[in-house]
Amino acid sequence: MKAYQRDRIYGLIPKFSERGKKSKQPKEVIELMEKARKIFLSPDGTLKKAYHFLKKECNKKSLPIPSLSAFRHYIYDNTSASERALLKKGKLLFNALYSLLRIF
Repeated sequence: MKAYQRDRIYGLIPKFSERGKKSKQPKEVIELMEKARKIFLSPDGTLKKAYHFLKKECNKKSLPIPSLSAFRHYIYDNTSASERALLKKGKLLFNALYSLLRIF
């Protein structure tokens, strides 16, 4: 009722963009997580190497260190499967997977 009184009929329309959890990480930490994600996506990059880089950079700048699971979620939420295949395993595997998907 309050939404209707405040915004009239527009207050009754659901606001889908305001749903879900908001990131609790500061903007600087998110930028460092993006740099660490690029390290993870390099051909010789691993999750452990990328997380070690993230911890080291956060300690340098006195920022809160995200947990490993939060970092893993960030990587998998912001990277498509095709991007992961192309950057981690190379173009040959990407083309093989793509051609298999086209058959079905």
